[in-house]
Amino acid sequence: MPDPTEWESLKSDAKAKELFILSFIDASRQVSTVMQYYEYEWDNEGFGIDQHTWLKYEGAYRNLTYKEKDKVDGLPIMPLTGKTRISSTQIIDDKYILNLIGSRIRNEKGYKTVDDETLRLIYEEIQGLSDMGQAEQAKLLKEFVETELITRHIKAELDFDEAFNNWKAEGLGREVSKFAKTWGIDESILGRSLEQFDLGQKDLIPYKEDLQKSIDFDKAENQEAGAQLPHLFLLMGKVLPDWFVEMKGRYS
Repeated sequence: MPDPTEWESLKSDAKAKELFILSFIDASRQVSTVMQYYEYEWDNEGFGIDQHTWLKYEGAYRNLTYKEKDKVDGLPIMPLTGKTRISSTQIIDDKYILNLIGSRIRNEKGYKTVDDETLRLIYEEIQGLSDMGQAEQAKLLKEFVETELITRHIKAELDFDEAFNNWKAEGLGREVSKFAKTWGIDESILGRSLEQFDLGQKDLIPYKEDLQKSIDFDKAENQEAGAQLPHLFLLMGKVLPDWFVEMKGRYS
């Protein structure tokens, strides 16, 4: 994949996607080995790639595999958390983007607003967030900008990141309520379980027994399984774990 920012083109090509993943894993292990040296320093000529482009390949890998249990776990790639700068390249994460946007928008008549040029720069930064492996968060942030900031729905007294987090929480609450009604499961237990769910331990469902006991096939809008027991197996075996991964990937 010559351009790592075109990773979405691989989503519909299973063979090409698998080839990229295997190639990236090999390259990442090489990088990890080199980084163990005491005098490690990124070398564009020696590595055949500049570090910023490498971070975009890491981002492509993250975006393509965040739902897959057997790909991301244990792979030695540079963590975004805690890093602010590598070889003069700013690490772009969601906190950085939120702070940047908050510093660029202005207050007008009691609400936050943004001009066209600033909006263009914001979209560039959001795209950078996607390129660095946080595509789901980038989509959500772009939606927030378009539905709340551009339309002047954010009150001036709120910090931008606080408004965004409140909006995300409301959106996640709606998702939980919708899922609970669709599958006939207790909404409050589902919410607590999702809150405690860890993407690093995808096989562990918090409050699993409580969730199972709360499932009521007769109340479920989706009754494709036909009866309580197969409904429970379908929900707990695949549907719920997949949904947890999707929600955490989007709203974390």
